[in-house]
Amino acid sequence: MQTPPLISGLFNTGAHVLVVCTGNICRSPAAEILLREHNVFGTNAVIESAGTGAVVGAPIDPPMCEILDQVGDWDTKTHRARHITTEMIAQADVIITMSTKQRSQVLAKDPQAISKVFTLVELGHLV
Repeated sequence: MQTPPLISGLFNTGAHVLVVCTGNICRSPAAEILLREHNVFGTNAVIESAGTGAVVGAPIDPPMCEILDQVGDWDTKTHRARHITTEMIAQADVIITMSTKQRSQVLAKDPQAISKVFTLVELGHLV
């Protein structure tokens, strides 16, 4: 199966990827680390995360750190939760949300982002 042009252009080009969940202390930072460490969007990609209701300044939740530490030797200690902004949305080439509710929340902030916001499941179907 061939990757659709909208998505295929993001791989190995230095894409700016924003991963979004609610608190930015569990799912989105884990996805950010995994996408970066496995070079899913290439070695030049910028991968960041934020939350729609972020626990601003909080580290990754300890149980998630334990899981990530079991599967790789990655930096899980320096992450601090951030609240998503319209500037982050504008800068991102693709935005990956963990749920349809979060996708809707991102689009409520910037309806013009509709062509670059996908749930993780939607993105998985595209690639």
